[in-house]
Amino acid sequence: MAKRRQRRKEEGETIPRTAKRRQRKREGSRWVTVVAFIPALVLVGLLAYLLSVPPAPLPSGTRTTEGLPAEAPDFKLRIITPEGLTDKEFTFSSTSGSVVFLDFVFSWCPHCNNMGPTVKRLHEEYSGRGVVFVTVAGSSGSSPSATAKFLRDHGVSWTAVYDERMSVFQLYGVSGTPTYFVIDRDGRIVRELIGEQPYEVLKAAIEEALRA
Repeated sequence: MAKRRQRRKEEGETIPRTAKRRQRKREGSRWVTVVAFIPALVLVGLLAYLLSVPPAPLPSGTRTTEGLPAEAPDFKLRIITPEGLTDKEFTFSSTSGSVVFLDFVFSWCPHCNNMGPTVKRLHEEYSGRGVVFVTVAGSSGSSPSATAKFLRDHGVSWTAVYDERMSVFQLYGVSGTPTYFVIDRDGRIVRELIGEQPYEVLKAAIEEALRA
């Protein structure tokens, strides 16, 4: 009896210890599972944050003729309209003798889209005073159909050309959009303005070119 009682006592002590080991093992497994999910949760949270933050605007800036070509480089590109890409070509030198407002855009650029109404307003005010407006649309990341939609959305009725090889972007040293060049009647670059600009700033640049 004493031996049986001793054996039961030992068994009674063994059962709780085994259960505790199993419990610790289960808790450890749960902890490992939670830890494994942490990187995924962090990644999901980061992606959600990035999607919720609007793109930062390009730093706005203005340059005069210093550091720019003395004359606006000539180029030839195919004309694109709100209906699509055409076979007609536009030569920049055809604007000789006129003040030119030249802007570089991408259809997908949020800042170019933000500036659409401002550029249209400038065209409405200055096209009657002989200022020629020309939009150069880049092809990088943008198709002719997407560019045509951009022109439709912003009511572009002036000359727009499609830079299929991005050669004119390179010719003018454009690294970000929108970028605006104001060119006087002698073909000299008066101002280069980068990023979203107030209407008054663009207007002042055009007025300066008209007085030159």
